Amino acid sequence: MAYRAVMMKKFSLLLILAGINFTSYAMESIENRQEDMISSLLTQQVQQNISIENSVNALVKRFPEKADIILKFALENYPNKYKEIITGTIHAEPALSAAVVAAVLHAKIASCSDVVKIAIDIEPAYANEIIQAAYKNSEDPIQDIVTVAVNTEPFISDSLISNAKDKTTMLNIFIGIVKAVPDQVVSIVKTALHLFPADSADVIKNAVNSSHKQFDKEIVNAAVNAGIDKELAINAAIKGGAKRDEFAKL
Repeated sequence: MAYRAVMMKKFSLLLILAGINFTSYAMESIENRQEDMISSLLTQQVQQNISIENSVNALVKRFPEKADIILKFALENYPNKYKEIITGTIHAEPALSAAVVAAVLHAKIASCSDVVKIAIDIEPAYANEIIQAAYKNSEDPIQDIVTVAVNTEPFISDSLISNAKDKTTMLNIFIGIVKAVPDQVVSIVKTALHLFPADSADVIKNAVNSSHKQFDKEIVNAAVNAGIDKELAINAAIKGGAKRDEFAKL
């Protein structure tokens, strides 16, 4: 009886393992068939002179749960059409903006700045997600990515600063914005000081260092009007490269 019980347990285990293997095989087979179907549909549409942008757009709308497969196939087979692929996918499903940026950069078929510019231009509402995806999937500094993003859509500046999770991120974003729109540095300083008052000295220093000399006095004035101690503001500006005599009449 004991021997029979052991054999039954072994047999049951074999059935379970066989079931797992069969299920795994079945799932893999379904996925392969889905990939084949999607690749076939996309290829047929392109052969019918339907643009890759419209083809991708239609497929993502029809099969949103397979957007990653559609995107992967399109990028692998039409890499020189990456702009159209980005446009078609994001227009079909804006929430995929960051995933699209990550996929294109992972494929190494376009520069980070180009991909960010295209994505922000299409869907600025997802600017934060696009910038983070670009930073994680490229070697470009966050400041440069932010500069490209803000040059593409200046109105995202306040949102980028307000969504910064820590001081280092905020300052990198802040510097990138100032470099993109130096003539708006005073407004940007006001926003940063309002949201991160504890980091006022660093904000002032980096504002002066990253913008034109002509704004030094206005930056300090804006800080003082925001409640920052005048001497602290002046010293921070000097650390950023300003001259003390610029503030003699403050």
